[in-house]
Parts: sequence; structure tokens; C-alpha cells
Amino acid sequence: MNIGFTKGDGDYEAVFISQGNIGTPILTNGTTYTANSVFGSGSQAGTGWYCIANGTLSSGSITVTGLTASTTYRVMVIEYTGTSGAEQYLTSTASGNPANQSTITMQNQTITFAALPTKASGDADFNPGATASSGLPVTYSSSNTAVATIVSGNIHIVGIGTSTITASQAGNSNYNAATSVDRSLTVDKANQTITFPSLSAKSPGNADFNPGATASSGLTVTYSSSNTAVTTIVSGNIHIVGAGTSTITASQAGNSNYNAATDVVQVLTVNKGTLVNEMGEEEIEIYPVPASDKLYIKIPGNKTAILQMVDISGQVVVNKKLTNQVETMDVSKLAKGMYTIKLKVNETLIIEKIEIQ
Repeated sequence: MNIGFTKGDGDYEAVFISQGNIGTPILTNGTTYTANSVFGSGSQAGTGWYCIANGTLSSGSITVTGLTASTTYRVMVIEYTGTSGAEQYLTSTASGNPANQSTITMQNQTITFAALPTKASGDADFNPGATASSGLPVTYSSSNTAVATIVSGNIHIVGIGTSTITASQAGNSNYNAATSVDRSLTVDKANQTITFPSLSAKSPGNADFNPGATASSGLTVTYSSSNTAVTTIVSGNIHIVGAGTSTITASQAGNSNYNAATDVVQVLTVNKGTLVNEMGEEEIEIYPVPASDKLYIKIPGNKTAILQMVDISGQVVVNKKLTNQVETMDVSKLAKGMYTIKLKVNETLIIEKIEIQ
């Protein structure tokens, strides 16, 4: 843009330009303002007033670059006396000077604000996307800070529910304030999924173990067993009761921010076992484990053994000498529960635990 002016009575001139159509530069005597013909690059005399020329300027034309199309700018030429660092600025305005203009026409602006998508609890912050026709920045507010707040110009999800998001632009020296625009924001509960790995087979007497299921929400997973004669749930762990199969169900009921997850099931097999105890190069076998009717004890060679079965109270319920290589015991009349077997073969004492079902 070319700027023309008529020289007055001062020794020197400084030319300032600002985006907008009101106001004047704020000059300080004794201050030298550095000029740059690219708008926004020279020294400022008050906020937004940039020096584009300075010195002995003849009447005529000064060119400034770096301006934005379809934008209003205001130009002021200030005269001064004195050398560099001792300037005395003459800021009075002559009759007919545009600086005496008493009425400034402000431009209107509008806000474009599209409908907001439905969000879920836990979603990342997002920009609402409103724009002002003036190009000035839009600000936002939330009517329900329990649902959403505004963080660095973005919407931050706090919880489920609805909130009205208001887009505003307060205007400036060129533009009137825009009419605010409201948009409704809905935040629903988030979905979650359960990851539940398959379960390896177990045997009676195995220690309690954690099934290892996790929820994508990070919430605690709970379990249930379809067959409590095989497994039960104790403090979130699977407790082996007896042989058979049981369906273990992993569940997460959700909370105020998450919907309940779809249950995931895994089948756990508990095999009937055989207790094997090595005695030198020979083995003593006790089976089946657990037992419900008959209990078999296999003793290698022609060795004899003394057998005791002790219940959980410490009472000896069976005391028997074993002479056969495979001894059969009727345990059907024993109370269900855990027993300790003490088997003495020669000078070797073998102790095992067994469950009677």
C-alpha cells in the first residue's frame, strides 16, 4: 500500500500504521523508533502501532508491505524535532486531519459453529471448531463443568451428561462483538471390553490362582464359577475343589463413566490326579485324587506299610497295615473333606494330602 502525506513544520517525520480504524500511537520523547516497511516488523509505539518510516521524509509516497487483504488499517504521521535519542514529538492534529474523526464505523462479524458430535467418557480433548468471519479467535464456555470444561481452547470431557458450549468473539477496534452461538454437547458412558486368556488344566490340590482377566477401562474384573464342586472363587482367585469342569465367567459391571462389559467365559478342567512319591528308584502311587468311593495304594515290590488317615481335626480315622502290592480301601463312609495320609514304608515316612468327595 502507498501512503501519501503533506509535510508540516517539524524537522523529521515518523510514520506509524496499525490494523484497525481507531486510536493513535503512544509516543515517548527521547525515544528513537526503528522503521521497517514490512508491517509488524518495526518498533511499536503503543500496542499494535508499528513504525514503517523515520527521518527526513519529503512529502509524497511511502510503501508498506505485509498487509492483509480486505482488512482496515489506520496510518498516523508524527513530526518531531531533535536528534536521535532527544526527539520531541509534535502530536497535535490539524483541522481536517483524519485523526480528528469523531465517528468510526465498526464492522460486524458472525460466528460459524457446527453441531458437536456425541462423545464418550474418557475421550481426548478436542477443538470445537468455531470460527469468526473477522478471523479473530473464538473463545468458549461450558454451562456444566461436571460434564465438560474448557482447557487451552479445547473441550475437556469430565463426566457423562449434557452441557451447552457457547462460542463467543468480543470484537476489537475494528469489529463489533459477534452474537454468541450455543451448541449442545452430549457425553455418554464409554464402552469397555474384557480380555480373558484361556485357562490351563489343573489338578486337585493345586494352589489358588488369579484367572488374569482385565478390563479395558482398568476397572476390577470379578469372577463366578458354574460348578462349585470343581471350583469356587476366593478373594478374586480360583480355588480348586475337585476334579471335573467348570465355566469361569469374567464380568465388569461398569460405573458412572463406563457401561457394563460383555461377559467373557473360559472353561477350566481339573483332572483327576495320582499322587506319586518316589522312594529311591521305586514309586508309591495313591489314586484317584480326589477319591469318592475307592482309594488305591500301590506299593512297589513286596514291601509292607503302615497307613494312617488323619482328618482336619487331627483324629486318626484309618489305621491299617498294608501287605498287598495294590491295596484297595473303601472310603465311601468317610466324611467329605481333606485328609492327611501318613504312609510308613520300612523306615521311610511319606505324608500326602488327599480330598474325599
